[in-house]
Amino acid sequence: MRNPDSPLEQIGERLYTARAKYMLDNDVGLTKTYNALKDPDIHDPAVALLRELDRTVLAAYGWSHIQVPPYTDPQTPDEKAIRQAFEDSVIDELFKLNAERAAQERELADEAPAQPETARKPKVNRARTKKPSRCGNELDSTHSPHRVP
Repeated sequence: MRNPDSPLEQIGERLYTARAKYMLDNDVGLTKTYNALKDPDIHDPAVALLRELDRTVLAAYGWSHIQVPPYTDPQTPDEKAIRQAFEDSVIDELFKLNAERAAQERELADEAPAQPETARKPKVNRARTKKPSRCGNELDSTHSPHRVP
């Protein structure tokens, strides 16, 4: 359920709007936008805002303990390990969040009053019939060449 007043919803809207504006202003798609995020030589304020909003999203989820690696493609084994640790931490937190939400949904389902089952209409078999061809050369099953008289 969406709550437009939640901090996460507001941050998501800011991120979406800032990213869309950057893409339109620079006539680029998502790939080039995220490549710009990874390029340490780009100091565009719009890119800096996108980088900041990524960190803000983590904080809004309560994951500010996760260290965000530099916005570059990892080159060295250490850089690759740092990136992998970041990705693993985010995935771990997403699994925890998913488990929490699933438990909440089960609790809500257990608390909800039982709904009476509604009678369903039986399905009607609407077999398609072949229309005769205009050529008149289609055979039906009574004129099958494999039919034994």
